[in-house]
Amino acid sequence: MAAVGYDMYCRLIEEAVREARGAQGEGVPTQVETRVELKVNAYLPAEYVRGEAQRMEVYKRISLIKEQESRQDVIEELIDRFGDIPDPVMHLIDIAHLRGVCGRMGISRVNYQSNALIFRLLPGASPDPEKLYAALAQTDKRLLLAASREPAILLRDQKLPLEELLRAAVPVMERLEAEFNG
Repeated sequence: MAAVGYDMYCRLIEEAVREARGAQGEGVPTQVETRVELKVNAYLPAEYVRGEAQRMEVYKRISLIKEQESRQDVIEELIDRFGDIPDPVMHLIDIAHLRGVCGRMGISRVNYQSNALIFRLLPGASPDPEKLYAALAQTDKRLLLAASREPAILLRDQKLPLEELLRAAVPVMERLEAEFNG
């Protein structure tokens, strides 16, 4: 896993899951592949999950987090099996969950710049701007819409360090998704 990197590993796992579901004839909803580029410590420490095979299994479980229910299941399982969850593991869970939410929203990339998380919308898959603006206004005052060549949603909070902004972003983006689709 270290040789291919976490993002590539997640893509490989997701492709294998999609192929397996497709072979079983189940409908698989189309989801944008979201790339999260944040400088946070997000990994499974060897002291927390011992053994390479066990660590790979946990990485796989985390990579499949797409919504709150699967997130909570993974958190409960980790606590039961390994004890209190260290910060780097929670960051990994936050990133996986954020990827799932953003993928459903047509967000292709998430990065951090100038005290803001920037959620880049996939060109051509951008939602109705008026509906999106209305949803932003109803969701959180820290959300802004940046209209440019590559439209983006910004979550800005100058008081929060990146790790806390990442943690806050998951429920904010879930509320935005619900507001937009509601």
